[in-house]
Amino acid sequence: MSTAHVNRLLDRLDCTSWDGEERRAHVRVPYRRDGVAMRVVHRMSDQSKVLVQTRNLSCGGICVLHRGFIHEKSRCVISLPRKEGEPTLVTGTVVSCRYLVKLIHEVGVRFDEKIEIEDFLDLPVGFSESKRPEVAESVEEAPTAPEKDLSGRVLCMSNEANRLGEAVGRMREEGLDVQDAPFLGAGADFLKQRRFDFVVCDAGMEGLGSRDVIRTIRRAGHAGLVILVGDARDGLDASERTRTAVVGLDNSTTSVLGIISHELRQRSRKQ
Repeated sequence: MSTAHVNRLLDRLDCTSWDGEERRAHVRVPYRRDGVAMRVVHRMSDQSKVLVQTRNLSCGGICVLHRGFIHEKSRCVISLPRKEGEPTLVTGTVVSCRYLVKLIHEVGVRFDEKIEIEDFLDLPVGFSESKRPEVAESVEEAPTAPEKDLSGRVLCMSNEANRLGEAVGRMREEGLDVQDAPFLGAGADFLKQRRFDFVVCDAGMEGLGSRDVIRTIRRAGHAGLVILVGDARDGLDASERTRTAVVGLDNSTTSVLGIISHELRQRSRKQ
């Protein structure tokens, strides 16, 4: 998304509120900084470094936008820009992550220790950081945090054993029933035998274009969402654009999880 689109999204978010906002212990102040570095330690102890767009800041936490899903309870270190001088490294824990639009997620982080907020931005006259006496840390959490345990059946297809290995491990950790298929033909056989909620596969499976991969999946009987990982070079048929998601290899695990989590929440709301 362009800077203009991001700013419009932030403007819309700032004009809305959620039911639990009044329970927050500390006042959030608009704090928009682009390209802020954040290192995340995931549940399986692997690390990733991402750049985020900050939305707002309090002495106890921060809200950022990120192009991908991040697990609750993930530890992180944020290089927080100051008004003057070098950025400050601030440690914290992810307490919420909700899908917004076009793979963009809003991530809430609770700091391990309070910061002096005036070191990072100019505060309005009469500003008070506390809205009420100290309360439990959980009040910083957003109301739409994704479920910790997901339920669904996923077929994961890849010719390369390590390409989707991390994604498979994470999905199983979340409670999803995952079936591996090392070849497109084997995947088609599984689809004919069982019903799957989602199919995740390499965009260029066995050297084919994404359109041929999708056609094989549809002919095998899968009418649901397909998540292609990699470069869909030949594009998608018009009829597939609402039933297919394409994610890049970078941060593919978090993107796949974010899409599946969002789809499952949407289904739950319709029931």
